[in-house]
Amino acid sequence: MQYNDAGDCYIELVWPDYQFYGTMQFQFALMATTQNDAYTFIWDPTDDYSRIPLHTADELGVPLNEAPELTETITMYVEGEHVWGVAPNGSDSGTVSDMTYGDVDCNGSITIADAVLLSRFIAEDTNVTLTDQGRENADCVNDDVILYSDIQMVLRYLSNQILQDELGK
Repeated sequence: MQYNDAGDCYIELVWPDYQFYGTMQFQFALMATTQNDAYTFIWDPTDDYSRIPLHTADELGVPLNEAPELTETITMYVEGEHVWGVAPNGSDSGTVSDMTYGDVDCNGSITIADAVLLSRFIAEDTNVTLTDQGRENADCVNDDVILYSDIQMVLRYLSNQILQDELGK
């Protein structure tokens, strides 16, 4: 699960090497587990793009098991290809970007290995090369140059000082 500063939530469901035949139904609910000091939930569904067209069971006046509604405001991608829904920007086509600021080795996660690889690259270690995607991911300050400030951003993320979506801004 991934969040950005705007509060958007992205969930990736992966079933590696799993094949199924026929149909599969997957149901889930997004609920805030974090509470504020008054012990009330802090999630505000009124400004949630995917929630806007939906109604609660109470709003519909029906039991919970009769409340599910179909919505196109939750988008789905399969192996990077758009297969369902309309994204908040109005896009109903396209692919998921491979861009993940901080993932210098392009293995799908940001770890200390990325900071080390980036450090070695900046220090001009002749044993280190980055792929084109790795170079794009390395520009965590998003200033079109790869410098020590990019390493600092990765380290700030790894030490939980910033959120992942602050990389590249």
